[in-house]
Amino acid sequence: MEWITLILTVFTMIISFHLLFGKRSHPNAPPCIGGWIPWFGAAFEFGKAPLHFIQKARPKYGPVFTVVAAGKRLTFVTLNEDFRAFFTSKDVDFEQAVQEAVHNTASISKYCFYKTHPTCATIIKGRLTPGHTSMLSAHLCEEFNDHLENLGSEGSGQLNELIRYSLLASIIYIVLNFPLENSRLQEFLEKFTKYDEGFEYGSQLPDMFLMYVSKSICCICDKYLPNYGLLLLWASLANAIPVSERFILHCYCIKLSLKHTSVVLKAMDSHLVLVCLLCIQDKEKTTVTLDDLQHMPYVKWCIMEAIRLRAPGAITRKVVQPLKLQNYVIPPGDMLMLSPYWAHRNPKYFPDPEDFKPERWEKADLEKNVLLEGFVAFGGGGNQCPGRLEKLFKVWWVGLWPVAGTLWVELAHLSPLALLLRMSVPLGYLHRDWHKKSS
Repeated sequence: MEWITLILTVFTMIISFHLLFGKRSHPNAPPCIGGWIPWFGAAFEFGKAPLHFIQKARPKYGPVFTVVAAGKRLTFVTLNEDFRAFFTSKDVDFEQAVQEAVHNTASISKYCFYKTHPTCATIIKGRLTPGHTSMLSAHLCEEFNDHLENLGSEGSGQLNELIRYSLLASIIYIVLNFPLENSRLQEFLEKFTKYDEGFEYGSQLPDMFLMYVSKSICCICDKYLPNYGLLLLWASLANAIPVSERFILHCYCIKLSLKHTSVVLKAMDSHLVLVCLLCIQDKEKTTVTLDDLQHMPYVKWCIMEAIRLRAPGAITRKVVQPLKLQNYVIPPGDMLMLSPYWAHRNPKYFPDPEDFKPERWEKADLEKNVLLEGFVAFGGGGNQCPGRLEKLFKVWWVGLWPVAGTLWVELAHLSPLALLLRMSVPLGYLHRDWHKKSS
């Protein structure tokens, strides 16, 4: 009798979940990938490797398809011609798409988010204009120099950790105006790393599954770091760290192949500013500005190419009114998804998409923010990434010293200028054995 009661209870719960979270598809809705378990749908398969899942689904289901996972309907658009509707259509909404994730990861209530987001977005965009960003560059350089010197002149470790540590200390002080001693910085770094690693899943899971992420939030969010500060800090570092890593690794790897040696030399010889930066004394602090970057177009192309290759897996909008795409009608409530990662691997817009080719960015006008067609890493429409200029500067600065070391190695065999560089460059920076641990 007890077993019958248990089975009936489980059966009732499954039906309830299906009625609560299941949605009736529109007659012209896109093909749907679900599962036999209500609510969970294809969550298990999709969660193992989302990007691989998207790649396999497109040729099978077409350019527009829906994935049911963990109570959500995720509708992916993969054709470049549909991207404009994704970014500009009045039938989709950015705020509604991210509100739940903001609540789950930063404990910001729904009411507070909708009330403050427009004002916060306006303020952040205003503070990250070229004029204001250039004012921050000197401070960022000073902070970064100090923490780079604390690492010593030699050693080994994971490249990702080096970048994370150096950037975190600088950004905490600049964004939150809250300097940390080395001991507290290391403790904060450990907590923030856990928070960062759990961010992707924590932003999507229901509250009852968020105990681990909640502990990380509690450890980080004290009276000096309010919830918005935490979210802003994460936004400042989330993409800058992996893109910086990719930028440095490419500049190190290309020198191993003779056919790519010219990439390093072009990047470094693009302007005399870099030579001036290299020819400094040990006691001096290096200060660079966004103006310096404007005079080094090839370095900027390298950064943009690294961003292209390390673009986020997906960006989202919420469908608020029936949306027509191709021959389909996407129902309200669906999460409209676009994958910059795969968009940037479309050979129609990026020939040899897996190759690191900075020269492809010669066709863009980066000074006027005219990017290559098909590039969507910064979003589009009225909700573009407000910190894209700041990100460019951080990636350029973090990658400066490792790339400078690469230049020194190349010029040592090619140019008498190496003799001058060898006498004036702090060798500790060039010979530090920081590397990415192989997995």
